[in-house]
Amino acid sequence: AGAASEVEVRTGRAADWLAVGGLGEIDMLVLDHRGTRYHEDLFLAEPSLARGARVFADNVLHPGAPLLLPFLRGRYQVAVLPTTEFQRDALEDWIVICTPLALARAPEPAPPALRRLSAEVDALAWQSQRGPVTVRDWL
Repeated sequence: AGAASEVEVRTGRAADWLAVGGLGEIDMLVLDHRGTRYHEDLFLAEPSLARGARVFADNVLHPGAPLLLPFLRGRYQVAVLPTTEFQRDALEDWIVICTPLALARAPEPAPPALRRLSAEVDALAWQSQRGPVTVRDWL
């Protein structure tokens, strides 16, 4: 009640909003789109994050955001919260909630194995646009 004056919701990729200066100072950033791009959007948003800002990332394990956790390492205070995938109670997923550290270092490159996994996640996501993809495919 009364939150409309305190909250402004923007839908779309953060990178697109940031490119046109449409976000201003960010208190909370929700990442719930293409997990393989979370780290890129967050990197672009970092200059606009308010002190103490929170970043909420959904679907980090399934379908997956393999490059997010390496990107956050040493740069954010991170909490990984296990949950179940929406409408698939037997499938574990993770939500990540994090806050930037005051003296964060530059991001390190992700290991090649995680970059390959990220490409595989993208390939499955595109495959799901053309037809059914089973839970087994994601595992």
